Amino acid sequence: MIQWGVVKIMTSPISREDLIKHIDCLKKSPLFQVSLASKELFHSNFWAWLFETPKDNSVSAEEYVKVFFQDFSSSRFEVRREFMNMDLVIEAEENDGKKLYVIENKIKSAPRKKQLEDYSEKLAQKENKTGHETKGRLLTSILEPNFTMPEDWSSKRLSTIADKLEPLAKREDSSYRKSLINDYIGFIKSLSSVMELGTQFNGTQKYNFHIRKDGDNKQFLKELLDLRIYDLYVKRGGSMLMAYLQKELQSEDFFKYLHSGSSFNNGKCTCEWYFSDTNNINFRIGIQIEGDQYRRFIMVAGHEQACKEWLETPKNAKKLPSAVEKLVAANPIEGWFVADPRSAYGNKMRGQFCFYKPNFFYQYKILNGETFEKLSDYLIEDLKLAYEMMLEQNHKPKSEES
Repeated sequence: MIQWGVVKIMTSPISREDLIKHIDCLKKSPLFQVSLASKELFHSNFWAWLFETPKDNSVSAEEYVKVFFQDFSSSRFEVRREFMNMDLVIEAEENDGKKLYVIENKIKSAPRKKQLEDYSEKLAQKENKTGHETKGRLLTSILEPNFTMPEDWSSKRLSTIADKLEPLAKREDSSYRKSLINDYIGFIKSLSSVMELGTQFNGTQKYNFHIRKDGDNKQFLKELLDLRIYDLYVKRGGSMLMAYLQKELQSEDFFKYLHSGSSFNNGKCTCEWYFSDTNNINFRIGIQIEGDQYRRFIMVAGHEQACKEWLETPKNAKKLPSAVEKLVAANPIEGWFVADPRSAYGNKMRGQFCFYKPNFFYQYKILNGETFEKLSDYLIEDLKLAYEMMLEQNHKPKSEES
């Protein structure tokens, strides 16, 4: 039994009763448990099963396709899975020839505009080769994408799909099919509700979607971990954070030189922004946010041994490239790193640096529920400093386009 009264998820107060209802629904759903084996493939396969409904069924296959493509009007079609690397493609025979309807399903991972544009290019090439027109391109996801959809694409949320399936499920004569579809409707509604709770795409959004010992939503996140959907929640939160901060950074003079990326590893979302230079030595300087750590980092490519020696005996080693040595100089005011990060940032670092590999080293401060707006302030201030330091060291920042 969940033991909280009112818990703050993101920025919105969520009642214990609502959370129990949605989480218990997921725990009791056999289809939800099966879906965990392959979160995106499961949904695509379930939809394909609906699209291949037998002709003598009380609800037609065409009606199920119309849940996704309202203007669909063919009773002769074939469903193809993972066709041209796209999740579902329906090839329909219509009066004026064969038409394609494409579904790209993004339940587990965050949708990317570039991927949709690439698919449009593939479809255009196929159309030129075969003459088969693509009439529908649909992105399905738990939440609305945080970018403007390409002109030829539309999007649909899981909760909308559930709403459109409900009246069709009621008309199913087969009790077996009806029970399966109703189970599916119930679990995707609950899954959508849990993922949507407290989402606010603005600066007041709190960065608290990772598990902390003293976190105000620790118990809720542990429930998601037990349900094996914590990764979905964190990826969605990381995607929101990345989109918000990218928007805030766009007006800065250094933005065209800024590289960025995000990933999900070991239960944590990692977002990073950095400047790169290949003029003299190949290195990066920037900010990385992972879990509850906000990190200033430097990475020097091709100098692993020099960095290792410098980290082990920084006062004596002479092999670190001089430009990098200046950037890592322990000057709390003018440098990128501080002499005593444990005192300066209140963290648990045992030495002056942490590092993944000898050539990627960083210092960090602990984040504790800062708003997206506050993180934006941190990021802009630090990236301005990093950019200015690069110019002072006669580095030539490499633009993301180059």
